[in-house]
Parts: sequence; C-alpha cells; structure tokens
Amino acid sequence: MNVVLNGSDSTLRAVVAEVDLAGDSREHDVAVQLRRIEQEIEQHEFIETAVLGLSVRDEASLEF
Repeated sequence: MNVVLNGSDSTLRAVVAEVDLAGDSREHDVAVQLRRIEQEIEQHEFIETAVLGLSVRDEASLEF
C-alpha cells in the first residue's frame, strides 16, 4: 500500500474511509484485517489516525 500526500506542509491528517472486502469472511477476521490496514496507513509520517469501516452493498464505488 502506498500513501501519497502532496504538498509541503507537515500537518498531521486523519484518514476515514469505507472499504469493500472481497469474499464472505467472519466478522472477527474482517476486524483483524481492517485493523492491520489501519496500522499500515498510520505508519506514514503525516497520518495520525486511520479509521476504516465497511461499505454497504448498494453504495456506488469510487473510480479514479
């Protein structure tokens, strides 16, 4: 995972996102997976906190 922030300021940021996971995993397994990803994002020097939640099926996906 690559976190890229543009700009020269050193302001700490929070990342809040809803994610869509493939498959039909158990609740505990999903929680562990989300926490691992949050910790990985928080390793970036400008990220103070990452909070991930699950998206719901009928929400549109973002495309870049």
